[in-house]
Amino acid sequence: MPRIGKVNYHVHKDERQAFHIDAGGVVGKRVSPELVATPIPVKDIRCGEAAVSFGADSVEFARAPTGVRSFSNGEDWRSGYDEELTALLSRKLGAQEVVIFDHTVRIDDPNSDRKPARNVHSDYSPEGAHQRLTDILGEQQAEGWSRGHFGFINVWRPVDDPINSPPLGYV
Repeated sequence: MPRIGKVNYHVHKDERQAFHIDAGGVVGKRVSPELVATPIPVKDIRCGEAAVSFGADSVEFARAPTGVRSFSNGEDWRSGYDEELTALLSRKLGAQEVVIFDHTVRIDDPNSDRKPARNVHSDYSPEGAHQRLTDILGEQQAEGWSRGHFGFINVWRPVDDPINSPPLGYV
C-alpha cells in the first residue's frame, strides 16, 4: 500500500514569494508566503524502498558520526567540526576546496529561534547564489570560482536524538 505524505509548496503567483522577516521595519514581524499542502508518494530509503546518490539525485545519506559532543557551548565546537565537514565533503564528493560558511542548529520547539523549515524551498536563486558566493569569498575569488564548478551543500544531521519530527523529505 503506497504511503502518502503532505508537503507545503508556495502557491504560484506572478510576483516572487519569500518569507519576510522584520516586515515593514517591525522587528520580529514575519510575513509568510501563501502555501498549499500537496500530497506526494513517500518511500523510506531506510527500508530499501529507494536508493539515492549525490551524483544522480543531489542528495545522499551517509553515516558520519561527529566528535562534537555539544553544539551549545558558544563557538568552541566550530573549528573541529569544520575540519570534520571539510574531510567528509572532500572524501564523499571529491571537492578540491571546501569553505564552511554557516552553522544553523534547528530545534523543533515553538520557542526556538531557528525552527525547521515547513515548506518546500530552494535556498538560492541563480542570482542569489552568485551574490552569496561573492559575499563569502570576495569579488575576485568568487569570479574565479564562477568560471568553474561550485555548489552550496547543506549537511544535515541529528544533534542529540534521532529525528522523528519533522523529518527531512524528498520526492
